[in-house]
Amino acid sequence: MSPTYKIKLAKEAVEAGLGSCFRRVDALGIQPLHISLPQDLIDFTVSRKFTSNVYGGNSEATFPTLSPNKEALHPYRNFLYLNLDHNPYAPQRAGYPGLFYRTGSTIELKEYRLLIRVKPSIWMYLGQYEMVPSAPLSASEWNANGKKTKESWIKKVMADTGRVDIRSRIRLRKTLLREPMAEEVEACDGSGVSDSDVERAYALGEESMFGL
Repeated sequence: MSPTYKIKLAKEAVEAGLGSCFRRVDALGIQPLHISLPQDLIDFTVSRKFTSNVYGGNSEATFPTLSPNKEALHPYRNFLYLNLDHNPYAPQRAGYPGLFYRTGSTIELKEYRLLIRVKPSIWMYLGQYEMVPSAPLSASEWNANGKKTKESWIKKVMADTGRVDIRSRIRLRKTLLREPMAEEVEACDGSGVSDSDVERAYALGEESMFGL
């Protein structure tokens, strides 16, 4: 973790989450990279408004899309902004690996310019990070997350139009009492699902978060 910005997490969540993260890092053979820069440069922070104005992109998006006008002004691409409320085991120190949660398995595995939120509206640049696939979180790993993290992902699943398939699977399991087939999921609109339904699906391992 960053020596300057301390991230507050419950002790049990830290122990379980870091164990989950380290197991994946060890399995992939990833080693920390020593960064030989002055600490004040490593810890330098900016506002999201600043990065949006200077480099472009929506100021709330995880993967902001830059306009052609902004792309013409600079060579920097593939920004990734991680909120530690959603990704508490994301890298928190320049050169160190971490775990990135996703509700879907499809993502372009390439190099990203990573910034993490260390305080409301305050972001720290950690460097260029490569995405590598990892095993989905087990039910026990999901359950070990703190309440705030779980609630934030449940909210995303409930609100995001891109997660209709997840809500559809959850709904169909309730009505069919079995795993739904792909065509049944595709035909479902994902309605009739509550926050508690989503929470239960992840707690039982019926749905899984993907780790990268």
